[in-house]
Amino acid sequence: MAKRIKPLDLAAAVVWDSNPLFTENETELVSSESSADLQEIQAIDGAQLIIPRVVAGEILFRKDWGLAALRNDAARKLKAIGELVAGEQPSIADKKRLRLQLQRRFINWCTENSIKLWRVPFDKINWRHLTALAVSRLPPFSPFEPKGKSEKGFRDALVLETLCDICESVSPTRTIFICGDKLLGEAAFARLGSKQLSVYKSTAEYLSYVKLQRQNFVDETIKLVIEEATSLFYRTDSLDCVYVKFDIPTRLHEALPAEFSKTPALPFTLLLSPPEVYKPTTNDAYRIGTTNIDEIDNDTKVIAFKTDVSSARAFQALNAFAPEQLRVIDAVVFWSAKMHFEPDFGLVSPEFISTTLIKTTFETATDELLQSFNLPTFLARALDALKSPAVATEEHKP
Repeated sequence: MAKRIKPLDLAAAVVWDSNPLFTENETELVSSESSADLQEIQAIDGAQLIIPRVVAGEILFRKDWGLAALRNDAARKLKAIGELVAGEQPSIADKKRLRLQLQRRFINWCTENSIKLWRVPFDKINWRHLTALAVSRLPPFSPFEPKGKSEKGFRDALVLETLCDICESVSPTRTIFICGDKLLGEAAFARLGSKQLSVYKSTAEYLSYVKLQRQNFVDETIKLVIEEATSLFYRTDSLDCVYVKFDIPTRLHEALPAEFSKTPALPFTLLLSPPEVYKPTTNDAYRIGTTNIDEIDNDTKVIAFKTDVSSARAFQALNAFAPEQLRVIDAVVFWSAKMHFEPDFGLVSPEFISTTLIKTTFETATDELLQSFNLPTFLARALDALKSPAVATEEHKP
């Protein structure tokens, strides 16, 4: 069955409301957390960063109000200094000039961070409908409260209308709205729906979603690669699989001759004469374990894999009372294959690299252990011996 890896698509128009960006810090234009998060968002392929102009206006208004307070405080202190030393009062820039410098700094910050300021679509707004929402106190306007002294919502209504215009303009690209205002966020979601829009309370929350999507993509891709690699290493119906094509049993024998020459240790006893001797009672059998990724070359798209392969052979002492022993050689086979993605994902051009010994052990040859290597049990061999003479053949099939 053809398998496809769907490319990870995180492209989106990321739109901010004012509350995630604003900071009470006197010297910061926007919050330091937001500035740091912007760097991560800029690294997302296809991400567009947008601030509605009405949001920019609110941020600048609040920062300008703070700037005016700082100027007034500075003016008072400079005046006091002048009076104290009976000298000329130092000059300070007027409010208009400072406001222009603040606006220029904000524009430069947007340019440096590739942020687009989106105009309010005045000619597209249904002002009759918007007026009806305001009169009826429907979202994004604040609900009616008999004891409420104020009402809010017009600025939010303009933000929502701008957001709708952005969604329409960037479609089919998804729009992400970073908004900490619950009423506005819910109104936006109700207006545009989940197919076009996702709403997050903060930039950090959105980035958490991005990281999760990336991790899920990596996990799913790795799972598919390992499934393909496992199938490529050994298939019962394939002569081109790595196990058959490169004759892995022979490769193991060539690389580990000393291990395949080992026999169980002779028991030390003074009563046995001549010394005990172990003879093989089965041929070598092989068991294939897990396949994992060893390393990836992103330039050549070649993946190096490592597959666990174990070989087992049973030995019986001439002393019939001694239990049968199973020699198990655990090794790792290193091999590689190249990825291709069109039209479907697959691994091609396998190459054998090397083998490495893990360990060699001798264990009592239980029926369960023998069967795990597809080796006949002691009883099965005894029954076969009664039917026909044994044929000495090397079993290489796992």
